[in-house]
Amino acid sequence: MNIAAHPKTMTPPPLHVALPGALAEGVRLMAARRGDHPQVLVAALMSKLVDDVARVADLMGDSVAAEEAPGQGRRVLESFPQGLTQRQCGVIYVLGFHADEDGVFRKQLIKIGIILNGVEITSISDVLAALSRKGLVDQVRGREGKRHWQLTRSGRRVFKELNEGESA
Repeated sequence: MNIAAHPKTMTPPPLHVALPGALAEGVRLMAARRGDHPQVLVAALMSKLVDDVARVADLMGDSVAAEEAPGQGRRVLESFPQGLTQRQCGVIYVLGFHADEDGVFRKQLIKIGIILNGVEITSISDVLAALSRKGLVDQVRGREGKRHWQLTRSGRRVFKELNEGESA
């Protein structure tokens, strides 16, 4: 008796996405008009986009998804009324608390991810780039060309407000 061996295949874990209020309601209404379940409609739309990089580029243009995505746990601050995601607040918090006396964060970026409970280094890099575009952090060159980060004046105001919120 011959038994054919099947190669093990790894199934990627599912991705669960929560849509904020107005967007979720819009999906529900669209699904109802079509006679679809909202989750099935979203999955069908996403499956059409996943393999169509050009269509995603047309839809998104030059904007960065992290800046466009509604919801995402945004926190509106007096010092930064446009709002920041919880992860952006976390990175500012880590940079503020773990900077050297001169205000420069010289640790490896992976340390930020560890402090923030296992956030991937690519995500940390994306957050730092977004915070830099918002004028909240600056990249500084250290010895041997290493990249370090520091909060700008605006970033320090945000950090101070976040820190005061913890003691309240």
